[in-house]
Amino acid sequence: MTVILCALAVGLLVVSGAFGGEKVFLSFGTSGQGGTTYPVGVGMANIWNKYIPNLNVSAQATGGTANNIQLFEQGEIEIDIGDGLHYEAFTGTDKFAGKKPLSFLRGVLPVFPETAYILVKKGSPIKSIHDLRGRRVSIGPVASGSEVTNRALLLLAGIDPDKDIFKEHIGRSELVRAFTDNQVDVVMETGAIGFAPVIEMTTLDLVDFIELPDDVVEKFVAQKPYYSPFTMPANSYKGQTKEVKSISNWVCFYVHESLDADLVYSMAKAIFDHHEELVNVNKVTQLTQAKYFEAVPVPLHEGAKRYYREIGLLKQ
Repeated sequence: MTVILCALAVGLLVVSGAFGGEKVFLSFGTSGQGGTTYPVGVGMANIWNKYIPNLNVSAQATGGTANNIQLFEQGEIEIDIGDGLHYEAFTGTDKFAGKKPLSFLRGVLPVFPETAYILVKKGSPIKSIHDLRGRRVSIGPVASGSEVTNRALLLLAGIDPDKDIFKEHIGRSELVRAFTDNQVDVVMETGAIGFAPVIEMTTLDLVDFIELPDDVVEKFVAQKPYYSPFTMPANSYKGQTKEVKSISNWVCFYVHESLDADLVYSMAKAIFDHHEELVNVNKVTQLTQAKYFEAVPVPLHEGAKRYYREIGLLKQ
């Protein structure tokens, strides 16, 4: 209760127009430390803290997008970075069907696209998602966007993740050990191209890639409109000599609608003005470009709209 009251107090401070006069503290939900989103979030927070006076953003390691949305709802964070699951929370659909839509969610900027990975042990007889029945499969950390995505993919392939596989929830920093210690047969994860655990596993020549069949891709994209078909180029990773068909959606930066418009405008401007500093943190943010703003799947915050109007990308 104390945490929630403190978060509400910060929110009232920002809404009241105190930004620019008194110190503002924001809690920033990211992902687990083994994922791409955590270091990118830390890099974003460092830019804000460096270039925006009176702002202190604390990037927190979390369970990922689904966990961030819970923290938003509980008033424990005011901003986050995560995938298109925010669309379902905002609209009250799919995973959030029957729940009150989180109408306070607002988008600010696109950060990077991420793809779905299915990785099997090198030389495995598993050649398709349809072969996962009865296998030991890590479907992502509990309450993460990866878990939500992978559950949906399995169901569309005719596999019940709670009955037809031996389900595991292995943290991203433990994935390499999971294969080397023979804990799992398959890892299903979502992440950007250049995803650190995949780099390590392919460098060690531990895994092969399994692509998604066209029918599963088509059904998934129809079900989740913030996703699109995606083909990972050959040689994105060491030893990956063929293209891999999959799906992708954009990881974006989200805020609570109550945040001061001047503050949100300054946060968007700081990221784009100092983009090279973010790229130095992780090259995946080379695609953190204003021209992709329409990839944000929920309504833009007024402060973000102001920025995109200013640079000529938004006309109204």
